[in-house]
Amino acid sequence: MENQVPPAWRKAIELRFEDLRGSVAEPHSPTHHDRPAATDGPVGADHLVKTFVGGHRVDEQPDLRSTGAPRDLRKDTPYLSYGELEFEIPVGIKGDNYDRYYVRMREIDESKHMIRQLIDLLQPGPVSVDDRRCTLPDKQAVYTEIEALIHRDSLTILGLNT
Repeated sequence: MENQVPPAWRKAIELRFEDLRGSVAEPHSPTHHDRPAATDGPVGADHLVKTFVGGHRVDEQPDLRSTGAPRDLRKDTPYLSYGELEFEIPVGIKGDNYDRYYVRMREIDESKHMIRQLIDLLQPGPVSVDDRRCTLPDKQAVYTEIEALIHRDSLTILGLNT
């Protein structure tokens, strides 16, 4: 049972999602597109696309999506488990503050949806990697074997690059 997922783990995550619902504003109103036009002014997609050329500011993809461009590296070139997940790419219209806010809040909802899918993909059994080079030894072995103690200290102090 040492390396197993605790039985109440999924319920605890769902409770955290409920807590998050109360602290994050819900921007899903049907009047999203009927909002007043006053803010800091729209940022056109042409301007943002120019700043993304050459791979710059990839971390600012929500800004680009706020202008209506459905660009997301997780969908365009999936890595890790993103290819196995179903999720929407939230986009805005004008690229103003409200659209950037809307995109980021919708991304929180999509992240919750993805986490639920990843939980469903977990197989029953140990969640630890069966590789001595990157997992801590058993606690009892640390107390009785010098090699296990050294290995634990190496991983804890120096990390995986030892």
